[in-house]
Amino acid sequence: FHIIPEGITIFLAWTIALGIIIVSVTLRHIACFLTGLLSNQRAVFHDYLHTVYQSYRFGAFFIFFIVILMLYTDILDERSYFFTGAVIIGIILIIRILRLFIIFINRNISIFYLILYLCALEILPVLITIKYFSGLA
Repeated sequence: FHIIPEGITIFLAWTIALGIIIVSVTLRHIACFLTGLLSNQRAVFHDYLHTVYQSYRFGAFFIFFIVILMLYTDILDERSYFFTGAVIIGIILIIRILRLFIIFINRNISIFYLILYLCALEILPVLITIKYFSGLA
């Protein structure tokens, strides 16, 4: 799809992608730690980070299994693997949102903040990414 600009090697593209992921996860962790520290809600933000990191781990495990199947077997075609991966990621995101909902209820935090969080930090980046990549096609 010509996503990688001309003159950039595959290794450099992977290194840039890895750097972006490392920086984004680190910034999220620092922001949650400081917000919990400043708001005296350290336990809530600790539970939040635990939930997010667990979803990363489970998602990575299942996607790794799908990638191994896709590379070394001919059980399904490529579209089926991509669809399965998207379904797994969707299920993990739904479980993550339900877990966050439970955290908010158990800590007596307004559900309005959960809705605000979902709109600002979960849905908006996905919509911006979809808009960006649909403009490239």
